[in-house]
Amino acid sequence: MKNFMTLVRFELKKIITRKTAIISVIIMMLVMGFMASMDVLFSDETGKSGFEIMTEYREQSLHLNGRLVDNTLLREMRESFGERAKASDGTVDINAVLDDWSNPYRAIFTMVRSIVGSNGGAIEVDEDTLYKAWEAYNVNRWDTYRLTEGEKEYWREKLTEVERPFTYYYNYGSSKSMVEFYTCSILMLLMVTVSLSAVFSDEYSKGMDKLIMSTRKGKGMTYFAKLTAGMIFAFVGALLLILSGIIPTLMFYGAEGMDAAVQLYMETSPFNMTIGTVLCIFMVIYMITALLYAVLTMLFSQVFRSSITSMGIMIGFLIFMMCVTIPENFRVLSQLFDLLPANVLAVWSLFDVRLVPFFGGYLTNLQVAPVAYVLLTGLVVFIGMIVQRKRENVKIK
Repeated sequence: MKNFMTLVRFELKKIITRKTAIISVIIMMLVMGFMASMDVLFSDETGKSGFEIMTEYREQSLHLNGRLVDNTLLREMRESFGERAKASDGTVDINAVLDDWSNPYRAIFTMVRSIVGSNGGAIEVDEDTLYKAWEAYNVNRWDTYRLTEGEKEYWREKLTEVERPFTYYYNYGSSKSMVEFYTCSILMLLMVTVSLSAVFSDEYSKGMDKLIMSTRKGKGMTYFAKLTAGMIFAFVGALLLILSGIIPTLMFYGAEGMDAAVQLYMETSPFNMTIGTVLCIFMVIYMITALLYAVLTMLFSQVFRSSITSMGIMIGFLIFMMCVTIPENFRVLSQLFDLLPANVLAVWSLFDVRLVPFFGGYLTNLQVAPVAYVLLTGLVVFIGMIVQRKRENVKIK
């Protein structure tokens, strides 16, 4: 074990002394930090800074914390906009309402509008209409996603578990943190790919592989040492990357709302979870994804003996995830596609009602993804072990 850890430290040192690895981490952290802070870096047409606008909005909204979104609050929302919400023709001026960040009821209007539609009905809606529209929206999506009767029954039960009326909590910072996982997962893939694509290929290109394998610990143990070092680097780098987004977000916009129902941000989601719970699930999936990307990158580096080829494959995979869309009527292919990391870590995964059968019950994509990624990571490690074994022509211990 002592020899193994010495090898791991040596391989880790080789990774972090590559300029491309450190530069990629720093650049991605700066990009993530900038994107997280964009709302406070700019001013509006009156000259008021984004930070002032967000601070005022937060203070105003906190006064509504703990209030039920019922007829009383909906009436207050309607009265708060008053004449400002009316256009010259007497209809509701949606833009005027959304641009009024000084009004604490703006968040209530945004939520209501997402449920009942973008027309003026969001101003006039009552409690009964609001929650009937919420339930009807969810039920209507079941046929779109081609759910089975068993899946529909599952969601009928889950819809009854979502507490109504919703309880409002200011959640701009916590919900924005939830959104950042999608962007961060893309930047993390680029960081891992650039940093680890040469872990194995460098040895081959420099002719060091035969020399290494001729040493006493050069076979078998070296493979796992490289793999472990790469996974450690990916884990730490991914953690620094997500923290560079979440920390300024919570500092600028507030950490309140972790206990708020996810419907306060993803208004028509059927999931009975809090925003804080979603953040924890996303973090677990995100960190496991970092390990998966690491072993995939190193496998391609090992198989093709080329860092360029390894990077090309991983970046091609990224482009595929971002550009391709599979219609819901192709049920199996569409669901498998939505289980890819970039899709699971996007907030729209909280709308995905397709389930995976499991011993007479069902699991959601958010439950399946971390288990699937762990198994896939193990499979990739095993494949790499076979490749290494053939090259060494010895049994790896």
